[in-house]
Amino acid sequence: MESKKILQSYAFYNEKCFFISTILRQYSSNYLNLNGHETHVFEFDIEKKELGKLIYEGSEVDDHFNIFKDLIETGRIGERYTY
Repeated sequence: MESKKILQSYAFYNEKCFFISTILRQYSSNYLNLNGHETHVFEFDIEKKELGKLIYEGSEVDDHFNIFKDLIETGRIGERYTY
């Protein structure tokens, strides 16, 4: 199975832009195959249309919505998502 896009969002706060992507992908090993979600959040340069620094990597679809809310309200990810 190829990776499948589930959600993609752009979150704006003042002059900052962030790209949030959640995919469904298959993880496989010699013993089993599993499907799981991956959520990534990047800084995004609007003028260059380029991804910047990766600021979050996780595995929950709910993260996508919660992080989006944090970013549009404060311009940063809440403490529960920082590492």
